[in-house]
Amino acid sequence: MTGTQPLLPEKDSEEAEMIVASHVEDAEVQFRGVLTSDWSNTLCAAPIAIGILGECMLVSSVKAAKMVTIDNPHLESKRLTTNLLHIFQTGRSAFLEAQVGMATISAYANQVGSPNGVINKIVMRLGRPKTALNEKNLKNDLKSLKSKALNCAIEASNIYESFKKWSKDTDTLWRAVHDKEAENLDAQRKKREEAEELERKKAEAKKAEEDAQHKAAEQKKKRDKAGQLHKEFNEDGVSALNMHAGAAISFINPTLGWGIMGLTMLCSWGVEKNALDAEALYEEQMQRVRDIEFAETKLAKDMEILMSDRSGLVDAEKVLGDAIGRLMDLQDQIQKLLLFFISIVKVVEIVINHYEKDYLPKLEDDVAPENEEEAAELREEILAEAVKVKIHFATIQHIAGAYVELSDKHIVGGFKEIGELGLSDSSITTESRKLKELQLKEYKSRSSASVRETSQRAQLELRGTLKTIVEGSAGGILIKRNGVV
Repeated sequence: MTGTQPLLPEKDSEEAEMIVASHVEDAEVQFRGVLTSDWSNTLCAAPIAIGILGECMLVSSVKAAKMVTIDNPHLESKRLTTNLLHIFQTGRSAFLEAQVGMATISAYANQVGSPNGVINKIVMRLGRPKTALNEKNLKNDLKSLKSKALNCAIEASNIYESFKKWSKDTDTLWRAVHDKEAENLDAQRKKREEAEELERKKAEAKKAEEDAQHKAAEQKKKRDKAGQLHKEFNEDGVSALNMHAGAAISFINPTLGWGIMGLTMLCSWGVEKNALDAEALYEEQMQRVRDIEFAETKLAKDMEILMSDRSGLVDAEKVLGDAIGRLMDLQDQIQKLLLFFISIVKVVEIVINHYEKDYLPKLEDDVAPENEEEAAELREEILAEAVKVKIHFATIQHIAGAYVELSDKHIVGGFKEIGELGLSDSSITTESRKLKELQLKEYKSRSSASVRETSQRAQLELRGTLKTIVEGSAGGILIKRNGVV
């Protein structure tokens, strides 16, 4: 079957393109998520997690926190708690997104290596290779590819579980810190209500104190006036005269005499008693105000303790310590996953070579002229299946390349850089803490931009590769259907 490619009628060309499009549409849709959010989120998760860990280590430094809370303990403690809540919320979202990406990769690798996967399907459609040696080599290569694909799925699943466990821990910790903060805020609210009630009682007590003071002053004036009159009466003999007159009259009329004497004494005693009662009431109201002011002082101290409470950070520091170890384990798992990706890429090239150098020539040699139309349809189906396999392979290659690059730059490099910052150093000073905050912010900004650039570049390259695969397969169908070798 030799010749040159003729000009195809427009109808045949459109038909061939529709055949290819219908066969590859499912494959393109299947990996659309990998090309966009799932893949991108998974790639971004590691440096995000490292940056989050750095923030947590920095804000949970006990000595640093104490040093920076001297100026304004209320605001600084509030800032620390707010930061922790924000960090854990962000971390939880990043880990959940990474779970989705890893679950996609795990299922995707399973599709490559499973007994009913695309590799077995295309082998069944193609039949046996031309020679026994080729068949043996192909079986070994396919076995290796399936094994590596399944191992890749297992590793991706393990990493998925790590992200799941970590997101659960951050969720639990976030809720603990949130609940502690809510409990603290509720206690502060009650203290504020208590303070408002004390303020109201204090205002009432102050008013009563002022009234008592005014009354005491009035009674004092009356007592002073009565004392002055009593003195004048004594000097003038009026009071003594009244008493003598009362005594004399009592011999004549006892009731009238004793009444005059009693009235004289009662007037003096009544004025004195009113003054003493007013002074006692004033002292009582003053003591009431002092008691309220003491309660206000105690309440202010209680509120200060609540505002500067860091007990919720104790749990945070413990979980952060566990998170460091878990992130190191995650790094090892990702390294294993990268090795599987790299191995798969190598085997992919071998399988494609088998397809191009062994299966296609065999197909051409085995087809009789009278079966050309049937063979053409078979070739179309085989090439369409090949497109699906190539899309799987190409996607794995680009994901592997992006992971290798990001692992070297950000997973391994990120741990080293965060470690060199010494974020949990107990001797950290206020000045060095501010510097480390800037360095951490710069690391996060730099790594985020790098991850975004790597992800976008890899996705563009993959889209270009998929376009080439589809167009090349369409060209192959057009050529084969028209008798060109």
